[in-house]
Amino acid sequence: MKHSGIPWIGEIPESWEVVRLKQKSDFINGYAFNSDDFRIDEGVRVIRIGDIGLKVDFGNCVRATTDITNLTAFKIKEGDILIAMSGATTGKCCIVDKTEEAYINQRVGIIRSSINRYVYYSLLTPYFMEFVNLNNAGSAQPNISSKDIGEFQILSMPLSEQQKIASYLDRKCSEIDEMVVLQEKIIEELKAYKQSVITEAVTKGLNPDVPMKDSGIEWIGEIPENWEVVRLKQKSDFINGYAFNSDDFRIDEGVRVIRIGDIGLKVDFGNCVRATTDITNLTAFKIKEGDILIAMSGATTGKCCIVDKTEEAYINQRVGIIRSSINRYVYYSLLTPYFMEFVNLNNAGSAQPNISSKDIGEFQILSMPLSEQQTIASYLDEKCSEIDSLISIKQSKIESLKEYKKSIIYEYVTGKKEVI
Repeated sequence: MKHSGIPWIGEIPESWEVVRLKQKSDFINGYAFNSDDFRIDEGVRVIRIGDIGLKVDFGNCVRATTDITNLTAFKIKEGDILIAMSGATTGKCCIVDKTEEAYINQRVGIIRSSINRYVYYSLLTPYFMEFVNLNNAGSAQPNISSKDIGEFQILSMPLSEQQKIASYLDRKCSEIDEMVVLQEKIIEELKAYKQSVITEAVTKGLNPDVPMKDSGIEWIGEIPENWEVVRLKQKSDFINGYAFNSDDFRIDEGVRVIRIGDIGLKVDFGNCVRATTDITNLTAFKIKEGDILIAMSGATTGKCCIVDKTEEAYINQRVGIIRSSINRYVYYSLLTPYFMEFVNLNNAGSAQPNISSKDIGEFQILSMPLSEQQTIASYLDEKCSEIDSLISIKQSKIESLKEYKKSIIYEYVTGKKEVI
């Protein structure tokens, strides 16, 4: 071994050398397609940054009716590395593992080399993303140029070694990716199971032997004989959020402001933005323990969480509070898939997803004796907590597998470990 002279690489085999990516690869910038030419089912496939995953899903690519006479330079080839050049996923890469006719748009680049598989794995090291972020420093919109990418330092070694490393990593990473996919599938099954448990409990109760009657609502079906269908507004009050001035937002001073991005399984109060707004007239927008918080607009419209501890915080204009004496039961009613169907129905035709407090008030839930409602809510608290714990374990497993994959790639592309 010898020292590479590069801190993140460290020692390398004596016969290896440090080179810049541009010495081993050609770079092709994408074509500026006219979005007016985009179609769903006619024309040539166009690869955009959203299409760069573990692989390119050619079936989901947008198509364009652009004349391809002068597009030869932008056509992908098997073995090409595709890289996102701008946006939140700048630097993300995938390798083309099968031949399909497709062309890259202006926010995607092609790295083409005789040693592409080895180069690809070099770009999957965390140090490439550090390099990308360094070149993004100070940019309002993340992006990287082909010139910058060409300066990234990789290692050059005899072709036979490079091929052995790439073949080993192909096999090893494929095994890890399969394990990740399996864990993701289990998570989806657990989420579906959780929804079925919730739906069954809030619409049928916990006693399978109770006399039933038709609810008159298709998605609810039969319900216990002593239950009634009511609208949410009959059981809850609704509070719309306050229009904070974003100029008042701070990181570490002022009152906590809950925005739609803060609505997860719980509210992470430690990550809330703060505002130096005078709170004299904000009492109505202050959350209470047990409140249901709901996203009123954006991609997560309809997403809910329940406030499980008291913290001083206020909702902004894109968040609503549902407040009721039976909030835990109401909360679980809003976790059924039917509530999201209701939200989507009220969004139909909207350019920006959103829902009003008036619409939410029309959602139909079930009313039953308080003792039953409390029993159902307590049962679901315990059951959902168990399922969420299992999901969390699987998510941790996925993160561990991804970290293991990164370490394997790093150790072999930098020569710390040798393929036997």
